[in-house]
Amino acid sequence: MYLTNRFVHRTINLLILGVCAVVSTAQTSYVQIGLQDIIVTPDHKPEKYRRKGNPAVDLARQVIAHKDSFQVQSEDFYTADTYHRTTFSLDNFHPDFTSGIWKRVAWVEKYIDTTGAAPLLPVSIREKTGHEYYRRTPRREQRIPDRERVYGLETTLSTDILEQNMEAVLTDVDIYDDNMHLLFNRFVSPVSSKIAISYYRYYILDTLMMDGEPVTDLAFEPVNKESYSLTGHLYIVQDGTYKIKRYAFQIPKQCNINFVDYYAVEGSFARLENGLWAPDQTDITCSLYLVRHKKAVLAQQMKRYTGFDLDTPIDPQNLQPRTAKQILPRDSVSPRAERIYWEQHRPMPLSKREKSVEDLLDEFQSNHMSSNLIMFVDALGTEYVQTVSSDHFGESKWDFGPIYNFVSWNRLEGVRLRVGGVSTANMHQQLFLSGYVAFGTKDLRPKYNATVMWSFNKKRYHMYEPLRDYIALSAQYDVEEPGLHTGVIDRDNILRSIPTGPIRERNMQYVFRTRLHYYKEFHNHLAIRSQFNYTYNEAAGAMHYDRVVWQNPQTYQVLPTYNRYHQNAYHNYELMAELRYMPGSVPHLNRMGVETPFNLDRDAPVFSVRHQLGYLDDRDLRDTYGVGGQGFWYNKTEVMAEKRFWLSSFGHIDARLQAGYVWNKVPFTELFFPSTSTSILLNKNAFNLMHPMEFASDAYVSLFATYYLKGWIINRIPGLNKLQLRGVVSFSAVYGGLTNKNNPYLAENEGLYAFPNNVSALGKLPYMELTAGFENIFRCLRIDYVRRLTYIDGLGPWGRNGVKISVRLAL
Repeated sequence: MYLTNRFVHRTINLLILGVCAVVSTAQTSYVQIGLQDIIVTPDHKPEKYRRKGNPAVDLARQVIAHKDSFQVQSEDFYTADTYHRTTFSLDNFHPDFTSGIWKRVAWVEKYIDTTGAAPLLPVSIREKTGHEYYRRTPRREQRIPDRERVYGLETTLSTDILEQNMEAVLTDVDIYDDNMHLLFNRFVSPVSSKIAISYYRYYILDTLMMDGEPVTDLAFEPVNKESYSLTGHLYIVQDGTYKIKRYAFQIPKQCNINFVDYYAVEGSFARLENGLWAPDQTDITCSLYLVRHKKAVLAQQMKRYTGFDLDTPIDPQNLQPRTAKQILPRDSVSPRAERIYWEQHRPMPLSKREKSVEDLLDEFQSNHMSSNLIMFVDALGTEYVQTVSSDHFGESKWDFGPIYNFVSWNRLEGVRLRVGGVSTANMHQQLFLSGYVAFGTKDLRPKYNATVMWSFNKKRYHMYEPLRDYIALSAQYDVEEPGLHTGVIDRDNILRSIPTGPIRERNMQYVFRTRLHYYKEFHNHLAIRSQFNYTYNEAAGAMHYDRVVWQNPQTYQVLPTYNRYHQNAYHNYELMAELRYMPGSVPHLNRMGVETPFNLDRDAPVFSVRHQLGYLDDRDLRDTYGVGGQGFWYNKTEVMAEKRFWLSSFGHIDARLQAGYVWNKVPFTELFFPSTSTSILLNKNAFNLMHPMEFASDAYVSLFATYYLKGWIINRIPGLNKLQLRGVVSFSAVYGGLTNKNNPYLAENEGLYAFPNNVSALGKLPYMELTAGFENIFRCLRIDYVRRLTYIDGLGPWGRNGVKISVRLAL
């Protein structure tokens, strides 16, 4: 929009020049220009914004055209020293310490900083020094931390997922990226080579002096502020290089971002002695909340670059991928050496407010009430309860849990009661024990699991912390349902006890299993897994291992089978090897060895290949004629690729492609069954209206794809955009079949097991499902309508359609 009102235009210019005059007294300070919306109401209708012939747009085009020139990245290699400081504070913190619960922690008041616009209570300080390495051909960037110091309330928690999420929230910013990775989303950069000109409006405000040279203040704002966009200023040098000297931007309040009230970035570039431009400093300010208009957490991060070296060749070891933190342990140096180190490496000293965090932490941990609160929050997040008093929180040698698995229900067991736990590094840093006992009130059978693990590297608290390098031996007796997919929520989690559709008897198994398991992760994000399993499988529920026997070429019989214990059961011996590659990812597992749903950063791709070699021994499983089995050797191979595809600010698609093949003739128990989810919970990598073991195949390929629209359609619908909902659409399909070698009803395959009731093979059509729904309901819920598209003959309305919910946290 052009400002045609001369008086308004001149007033704005004078305000900007006044601000610049103040900040120009400090050569290294930022230009602090507010990025709030300016509402102008001229006496007559303003001119329509035009791109053609607009000098601001022409300048933006020049900046985009020259963004790869005169950059330090044009060198063959370089090294830079870095310093990070991140401060977390409770913003606008002014409780009444004279009454209620606050009266019992009135000592907190002395740590509140009231010198700013709003009172702040600093609760955490993080400092980190490190080095950044860059090589142009082949392109490689690596950031290696040197030393880190953390002191704050989050260090009292027994999980590091909070730290990982906050590091991703305050990730590095590069204004020259086409799509900037901010808050787990993609924002179109104002200098994007692809769509910036059509996505933003540009205005030349004035010429300013910065560090003794003139720059042009180029303001920008999005065409649609509800989109994933930015508003701010670019300060362009006037030397013909069109380089950005400084920038400042924020996310518009209209943008549909959860738990974020304010997010702003200010950064600058410095000209090196050889004339190239390199990053100089970046400041990020982010205000996070759980309940809007209530207490918020103010996160502030500063990053400084120094010591650019463009002459010394880089050691190839410093460019190798790394998954574990290469940080000097805090307790390995004396407190005096620690203090001297940070005094020498801080670009600026800690403020009085920041220095008070260590005293606050000490007093907080010694207070009985606050320690109880930390224990409660830790139990909710980790699903485990420590077996120590609050005065010794974090010193537990054994934790009970998972707490959400204490009570559940299924048709075979009835009400299932379970209690278990895991040891911690406080007992031993490399030797870990875990297990549980469970009991069903209907089948009256006790179940159990016992695992002993030896980790080849020491752990801070629990056994599945990265990097994982361990060997484990376990013994288990429990109920399993082939084809049922559990995902990030355990099978007997209470939430999975809520079924959808009609309740019917299912194909179940009682399984006794012993397992020897080895797993190793490498710094290059490669992981290998190998294991040996022995299992004793006993049919339960609707499951039967009944043998097909041919009387003559035209007729066959299905004969029940039992072993000498009068059990419908067989033995299985199996070797499994898996290769898994996760470039750019460090999966964070909970204490059950499952990836935690609280990990918000899931951009990295995953590739895996797995092969199983086994022998199914049913020779003591005799039919009604006293004839035993023959035993089956089998080989099974599966490959999988999973990737997130970003569509700039228009959302992203999570896709998973998987295929498998059985190489031998095997009973149906060793065939592939698509992953299913029968509870009220939606599972994006499973079929939500397919019954477990409904379709069997010895060759298959499956696809799961979910498109998260991120509100880019709903945000443009007046009225509906106030709800801040986000659309989600998903499609899943599996195509495969059963070759003749594994068809139990062919004469040449005599001895294979007959399919249980409701089990069949896929036909010529793939099985397909489609879902459509909304997420971000109450900031964490997703509700989907699920439609089964194929194989619907004979199904009632609830067999073809369904409504499911899921919990998904996303900014």
